[in-house]
Amino acid sequence: MVVGTLWSLFFAIAAVGGIGTDVVIAPKELAAGRSHWIFVSSAQAPLAVELLFEEAQVAIATASTGSPSMYELAVPSTASGIHIVRAVWGGANNASSSTQVQVTPAASLLILEHDKPLYKPGSTAQFRVLLVSTDFIVPVRDQAVQFWVRSPKGHKLMQEERMTDMWGVARFEFPIAEEPVLGEHVAQASLANGTTAGESHQVNFRVEEYNLPRFVVTLSS
Repeated sequence: MVVGTLWSLFFAIAAVGGIGTDVVIAPKELAAGRSHWIFVSSAQAPLAVELLFEEAQVAIATASTGSPSMYELAVPSTASGIHIVRAVWGGANNASSSTQVQVTPAASLLILEHDKPLYKPGSTAQFRVLLVSTDFIVPVRDQAVQFWVRSPKGHKLMQEERMTDMWGVARFEFPIAEEPVLGEHVAQASLANGTTAGESHQVNFRVEEYNLPRFVVTLSS
């Protein structure tokens, strides 16, 4: 009973009778702009697994090559509100099974980090952005990330936009001039369309003239 209650809290389940029982299971909440897995249990593979809004198809799922019961559904970033996930088997009776889901705006957490906090003039600063979803803490790929660097005086020294890879990572480089303004610089990254907290992050780093310490090692026997 407890297991059944937990399933009903997090998943929307549709079942249709027939020769055996065809079952469609989808998360109750889908994040816009994200991909979600839909489970279909059936003796026969459905002709289509689709996402509907007001009876209009807005997305169609792709069958997994590794598991015939799993379908990957990419929810459009513009989707919002109550939608229907439907599996269609067709046939003389046009058999189908559908369940209601809620599509909500996706929330992400963006983390910016540098390879070190201190750089010399003429060197190259390396930065990495990691983008994960706040719901399942999984990498968010194919998202545009804007990155820029400001000098200690507040002047913008560079701006660049890159897409996150399959691991939710985007990398940036900032080549430091041979005669830069010394002091604390600010690097910042944000989602190109980010509007919520957590979708922007900044780090500080310094540019200074410095010499690495030298050590003298004397060996005696």
